[in-house]
Amino acid sequence: MTMKTSSDPVSPQSIAAEFRTRLAASLEMLCGAQVDVVESPAPSGISCEWRAHPLDTEPASQLFTGAPEIIGRAVGARVLSAAGLDDFTDEDVSGSYTEVLQSALSAVAQYLSRALGSDVALLETTVRAPDSSAAFEVAYQLQFEDQTLSPLCFGVSPSLLQLLAAQTEEAADRPAPDRAVDPPPMGRAPANLTHTGTEVDDLHRVLDLELPIRVSFGKAKVALKDVLKLSTGSIVELDRSIHDPVEIIVNDRVIGRGEVVVTEGNYGVRIQEIVSLGSA
Repeated sequence: MTMKTSSDPVSPQSIAAEFRTRLAASLEMLCGAQVDVVESPAPSGISCEWRAHPLDTEPASQLFTGAPEIIGRAVGARVLSAAGLDDFTDEDVSGSYTEVLQSALSAVAQYLSRALGSDVALLETTVRAPDSSAAFEVAYQLQFEDQTLSPLCFGVSPSLLQLLAAQTEEAADRPAPDRAVDPPPMGRAPANLTHTGTEVDDLHRVLDLELPIRVSFGKAKVALKDVLKLSTGSIVELDRSIHDPVEIIVNDRVIGRGEVVVTEGNYGVRIQEIVSLGSA
């Protein structure tokens, strides 16, 4: 699969910013509450449990997360409580915290895929500390309405830094594309095209039309005999991972993709990509 390379330079700081944004969205969606993820001073003398999140890049590279055990327990408990559970085990708490991290890190892998021009997948997580003297690292605070948790650290391995540096050098060596002709200013027609007042009024009436927007979580093909067996509690597996973006559809055409969020008690979609007509 060939992907379009982003024109923006990719840096450890931009990857960390993507992680921070996606982490906040993941926390809000799974905890059902607003949370701010803000950068904080690097921790000193605090014991963190570090996790390595390998990527299937060449050369092999990794992302790292680290936090005191109490943060994992607090976040995991919030997720389970938001789901309406009161009685849960330590394993449930740990799994819920891992789900929050995996959701944010999967989005970072998609960001790297777009930026590097090739698919980047997140592999199985391991418990291992990074070489902090060689890897980029940043710390964050999780600010809930009733609690502040810190630090939650995010790091990039030296091999990923080298991959980013090589990609930047390659981009710098490419010839500059031909300069596109700037479009005419808004509200002014090109010199060879004029509109009558009636045409403008008709355009305004069209722009006021309301179009239905649908969000597609996925689809599945099920044999008729299996459809007849469906009942309350049955599960139909869709062709989309929980980490894949959902599709935003207008008049049966995909116009964008995004992630599901919770805002003011309602579901919503945070747009991650607007699809061009040619690629839709």
